[in-house]
Amino acid sequence: MMVKTNNHVEDSPVKGDKHKKKVIFFMLAIVIALFVSQKVYVFKITSSTMSPSLKSGQLVVAVKKKEIKQGDLIAFWHGNKLLVKRVIAGPGDKVEIDMKGNVSVNDKKINESYIHKKSLGKSDISMPHNIVIIRA
Repeated sequence: MMVKTNNHVEDSPVKGDKHKKKVIFFMLAIVIALFVSQKVYVFKITSSTMSPSLKSGQLVVAVKKKEIKQGDLIAFWHGNKLLVKRVIAGPGDKVEIDMKGNVSVNDKKINESYIHKKSLGKSDISMPHNIVIIRA
């Protein structure tokens, strides 16, 4: 907007304010996007291994956090594949699975209400299994 006074043309302060607000908004949007990109991840579930909690084709928003506890769902890279699993035990915990598929952590059977059918079969892990976490 131009203001004409006594044959003298000046830039309106309103135009400058709008430009400053746009620049500030743009910079703020960049800062927020950078922050969110370090803490929030969006990905698509590609298998049914976590069914019925998560279904194949479902979009998931994951939030990065420092503490992981029993029952949490976690996403992590294994080779070139993104895996989503439920945490059932932590460092130093003893995990045992009996012949009927019942899971115990530190000699206490855990309630796995999220499971509709137990997976039975052979495993290459000897039981009981002590959990050791190696952080990279």
